[in-house]
Amino acid sequence: MSRWITLAMLVGLLFTGSARAAIYTWVGPHGVRHYSDVPHPGAIRLALGSGLSTYTLKTVAMPVSPSAGAVHARPESLMHFVILSPTPNQSLFNIGGVMTASVEVSPPLAPGDRLLYLLDGQPEGGPTRLTEQVLHRVYRGTHRLTVEILSPRNKVLESRSVTFFVHQHSILAKPPLLGPPLIKPTGPIKAIPH
Repeated sequence: MSRWITLAMLVGLLFTGSARAAIYTWVGPHGVRHYSDVPHPGAIRLALGSGLSTYTLKTVAMPVSPSAGAVHARPESLMHFVILSPTPNQSLFNIGGVMTASVEVSPPLAPGDRLLYLLDGQPEGGPTRLTEQVLHRVYRGTHRLTVEILSPRNKVLESRSVTFFVHQHSILAKPPLLGPPLIKPTGPIKAIPH
């Protein structure tokens, strides 16, 4: 088996060398004959006779598609980036100070890119790859939600904002009547015979 590999290497060297290339041969410590175009201690230079010829291979550069070598490909401008919730000028009622913001990004975020949610200019949590974020301390009043797409180096790539309103019932207002009116008990209930 090793003789076939050695023979294949010799043929390969003969075909890859140039017309003036030198080929050297020697026998290794395990009795295997080696061929090389680099001199080795104890190697003999082979004389290329009239029956042998050499051939030089040409290297052809294959075109590379633009996305093949890209590690962090990002479109120049995102096709679709929108805040789904809350919608612009939406009025929210009695949310208890907590709400969920959501966005849609298409195509998906590039590797390393993240979203940052800001409520009234203050970050709500850190950068994330999640398209939904729970916002806290969203009390009565006018609010502005901004969502930014950040690069791996925290550069703002895209940004969207919406204004929305939160309405809460006042604690000073009387609670609305819910259900039937309360009846004051008048005494023990007596069974009625049939």
